Amino acid sequence: MRRFKFRLQHILDMKEHLRKEVELRLGAATAECNRLDMQLQALADQRLQTQRPVADRQAVLADLQYRAGHVAWIDQELQRLSHIRASAEKKRLQVLKEYQKALQEERVLQKLKERREKEYYLAAARHEERYVEDIVADRYIRNGGLDG
Repeated sequence: MRRFKFRLQHILDMKEHLRKEVELRLGAATAECNRLDMQLQALADQRLQTQRPVADRQAVLADLQYRAGHVAWIDQELQRLSHIRASAEKKRLQVLKEYQKALQEERVLQKLKERREKEYYLAAARHEERYVEDIVADRYIRNGGLDG
């Protein structure tokens, strides 16, 4: 019996390759979102540290002004990074949709291949069974209807 050969295998291979490329882009976009999340968290922690009251009651006015300026800068950075994070999340969601589409296309072809392979081997088994039946019937006729 000949081995099954899927005629659309090259297309299936191409779809698999495209899915892997999109998967890599999705990983990069997710990593960028995670990096921005860590930066946002670090700035929020830094803001909390800066706003803690000073134990020294004789803190000079310059120190208090520095702290206020630093908090204002942190707030600006938080806002800027939040906008960047929002656009990165939007991009990540677009890549996620591409990935889901590529995965679906690959699965459709994979299921088609599996179904055709199953049909091929089932038809081959039926053909082999008919062939064996023909041989048995031929021997039966040649022997004049006698077993043996």
